[in-house]
Amino acid sequence: MKNIFYAGVMIFLSGSLYATVALSTGTNQAALAGGGVAAPQDSTWVKLNPAAIVGMGNRVDLSLEYLRPQNEVKMGGGGLPNAIESEIDDTGNLFFPHFSMVEQLDSKSAYGIALFVNSGYSSDYSDSRSTPGQFGNYDRKLEYNSYKLSLVYAHEFNNGWRVGFGPNLSYARVRTDMLATDAPLRQTSGDNEWDDSFGAGFQLAVHRQWDRFAFGMSYTSRVWHSEFEKYDDITSHPLDMPNILQTGIAFKIKEDLTWTFDWQYLNWSSVSASGDNVTDGGFGWSNHNIFKTGLIWEANEQWTLRGGYSWGEAPIDSEAAFSNVFAPIIIEHYASCGFSYRLDEEWEIGAAYIHGFENTVTDNGRQIPAAEGTEVTSSVDIVSVGLTYYF
Repeated sequence: MKNIFYAGVMIFLSGSLYATVALSTGTNQAALAGGGVAAPQDSTWVKLNPAAIVGMGNRVDLSLEYLRPQNEVKMGGGGLPNAIESEIDDTGNLFFPHFSMVEQLDSKSAYGIALFVNSGYSSDYSDSRSTPGQFGNYDRKLEYNSYKLSLVYAHEFNNGWRVGFGPNLSYARVRTDMLATDAPLRQTSGDNEWDDSFGAGFQLAVHRQWDRFAFGMSYTSRVWHSEFEKYDDITSHPLDMPNILQTGIAFKIKEDLTWTFDWQYLNWSSVSASGDNVTDGGFGWSNHNIFKTGLIWEANEQWTLRGGYSWGEAPIDSEAAFSNVFAPIIIEHYASCGFSYRLDEEWEIGAAYIHGFENTVTDNGRQIPAAEGTEVTSSVDIVSVGLTYYF
């Protein structure tokens, strides 16, 4: 049962799922559905592939993402914790700000800074998802935000290969009125008050550009976090973020048209909170493979148009659907589009849209028998707007 809390706060992370979490950072990444590790577009590649920032120029990118997730849960009614058959829903409104900057030190090296919302969730269901909570009017809410600061340095060698590396610093906060797991007939002693956690990790990346072909690979280490002390009655592990590998290629079909393809791997099993089974105190997430493809069309000196598609089998299966009600990361298909428009030598604007197609997972009751038949449905729409300053 402790995984119910984990699922609400271990929302994805450095960029691959939505379902109320950031698939990307900035409008250009969003327009490519989080892909393009080999095709740098702006300073948000500090996060996606820091090696690729060499030769990008000096720029600051600001963006704001609006996410509207729609989640619905139909309880199975098999007994505690969902003895009362009901249907609860939640339509949220989330805003994720992003800041990034790149400055060239010389023709062969650059540094970058990025500050962004790494993941976030806000759920306020119309009714409690448990029987005790229904009688006590709790076990309905969760708010979680994770912020990351990335500091990177990149260098290009004489053979054309570029490398990038640097630390990641993380700050997270959470509040919830969930059911306590050590005394399952009362609300958590955290009492829906904010609690803080700090973490750190690192990232390494490579990039190489040839005439029409490019290759990129980026590794983000596990982010080791401190525990949320106020909620120790519903947590038994630090809510670390797992290590992530993303690699891909870019190919110029024509001088003004580039195709990208990415593979991303998230090692959820390396973190006890995410990878352990529900009965062992985790929330039963499987390791995750995601495939992304996109097109970049430089229509003229001012307009660049982008489109993308992402698919990955959800890490949550039918054995853990109920336990992940507060963070139903079950969407598998995303489609995206967007543009950037160069106003003059100093300013650029951009926008992007992503739709996460509706998906439903039904709990089979193998790990929590009382949850059998519970249906969890989720979809999401995301709009991102951005502003760039060249200096």
